[in-house]
Amino acid sequence: MKEKLMLFALLLDEIGLIAIYIITRFPFKYFLILISILIIKDIFIVIKVWDILDKKSLLGIENLINRVGLVVEEINPMGQIKIGNEIWRAEGDEFIGEGEKVIIRSMEGLRLKVEKYRDECNER
Repeated sequence: MKEKLMLFALLLDEIGLIAIYIITRFPFKYFLILISILIIKDIFIVIKVWDILDKKSLLGIENLINRVGLVVEEINPMGQIKIGNEIWRAEGDEFIGEGEKVIIRSMEGLRLKVEKYRDECNER
């Protein structure tokens, strides 16, 4: 039922244009141009939504371990880091200043255990 409702919402503008065409009888060539534009728009929306829904989440622990993050609040022993567009609480065994890179070693709850980034070959 939900899929049918979503399809109806996506096609609502085309249905409205058909109703306007039937009522007003404006020239058929303009109707074809407008309906083509609306269909292309719908195809673009479906492709974009599909891409968004198909992307892997960064939230899984298997996607976070060994990733490199940037410290946005100094870690002493707790602070915050940024990974992609997400801000995470982080904990380290040493002082790590703001703006430095860290590598994620483990996760405890919603807190990441990090170390200062030292080696270029660790980054992925």
